Amino acid sequence: MRPAGSRARARSFRSLMTVLALSLAVLVSGTGLAAAGPVIATVLTIKAPASVAAGKSAKISGTLSTGASKLAAAPVALRWRTVGTSTWKGSAVATTSSKGVWSAKVPVTVNTEFQAQFAGTAATPASTSAVVTTSAVQSIKVTTVSPIRPAIGQVLTVTGTASAALRGRTVSLQRSRFGTWTTVAKSAVSAEGTYTAKIRVADASAYVLRVRSGATKSISRATSVTRTVYVAVTATLGTGKKLAGRRVLTSPNGLYNATMQRDGNLSVKNSTGATLWSSGTAGKGAALTMGVDGNLVLAAKAGELWSTKTAGSAAVLVMQNDGNLVVFNRGKSLWSSTKGTTARVRPAACWSLTFDCISFSSYKPSISYWAMYAGHNCTNYVAYRMISKGVTKSPWGLPGGSAWQWRANAKKVKIKVDTNPTVGSVIQWNRNTNGGGRSGHVAYVERVTDTSILISEDSWSGNSAVRTIRRDSATFASARFIHIKDSGSA
Repeated sequence: MRPAGSRARARSFRSLMTVLALSLAVLVSGTGLAAAGPVIATVLTIKAPASVAAGKSAKISGTLSTGASKLAAAPVALRWRTVGTSTWKGSAVATTSSKGVWSAKVPVTVNTEFQAQFAGTAATPASTSAVVTTSAVQSIKVTTVSPIRPAIGQVLTVTGTASAALRGRTVSLQRSRFGTWTTVAKSAVSAEGTYTAKIRVADASAYVLRVRSGATKSISRATSVTRTVYVAVTATLGTGKKLAGRRVLTSPNGLYNATMQRDGNLSVKNSTGATLWSSGTAGKGAALTMGVDGNLVLAAKAGELWSTKTAGSAAVLVMQNDGNLVVFNRGKSLWSSTKGTTARVRPAACWSLTFDCISFSSYKPSISYWAMYAGHNCTNYVAYRMISKGVTKSPWGLPGGSAWQWRANAKKVKIKVDTNPTVGSVIQWNRNTNGGGRSGHVAYVERVTDTSILISEDSWSGNSAVRTIRRDSATFASARFIHIKDSGSA
């Protein structure tokens, strides 16, 4: 039990609090003030486009409301900063419409964050929106590729423009081979927004190129459209023609190169870079000339370095599919890199685009191969090519069948048939398809690149030849490849 004095003090405190409460009520009533109710929050929303083209304006918008009411004619401050930084650098003020909607347009050159703020009033609390981000889509364009059709050994120059944010940065020139992109050159973007990248053409495959920038938090990666450059491949050096420094003769199958090196040495190399033969010469400004007199001469500024000492009125130098560099005169060899002038060599298939190409390989249409119809016939020619690779009989027996039947016949004996070309495979079309005609067609695959294939063929019309088929063509799409014995060109 509390003492009597303590109970008295408690009663006195309660009485005092009661008096204060009544006095406050009278004061509020007398001044016209009402007792405060619950505070209603202000809601400020914001939205921005996910991306815009670099240099263009992004429309940033949102709404301002309190409870169910939209706040009209209210100032909304918009601020922005570069992604990856902490300091807000830009600002603008927008005014809400009668429906509480506000918007502003802001030029965007890099990835940018935005936030809106409402300062509030005596009756309406302040509010700050979430942070939203707009990515600036950078641009890289390829404007010129020169030369349009370069030869092996030539420098290929790619120029173009880039958006303002990329100025002073490095862009990469990339090449696609068999589905993989590899950087082959780099270039700095100038203060004017231009770049120049250069590469030396090293092989006969088409150059599928693009230009790409790196990515940071503030600057998104940019990639140009793809440009395809086809290499001017020649296997021959005609009478009176010259092969200067770094220029190349390439065999039609793409496996061998004869290169006039800058140091004055003429060399024959295979696809791995191994040297098969060289002139062993050196000299500044050296060039190789197929003379009108039939003599192949390698000369520098100081004079003649080497020659074949041959003669002929229609001589031509040929880089053959077998890796042999040969001087021919009207079909007969005068000199070769393997035999010199001591022995003659046979022309190898296929360095011309006429019937000579495949007749030089010892194919004789008058002979029946695999019991096919003799004469100019696609199946007879492909049968010959298979025999030259050791497949002496038709894998599916006799009769061998028309070209349109080869696909089904191969599948019956479990020979692989697919859409993937390989050197030495048989390309086949069914009848009444692109490339097939009324009876179908077959040919021999001589070379495969990431953009095209080279085939040799014979046909009823006698149009025996070599031709290139692009991978993006309807003719390629309708074909299938029969893998009887894919061991390279015979």
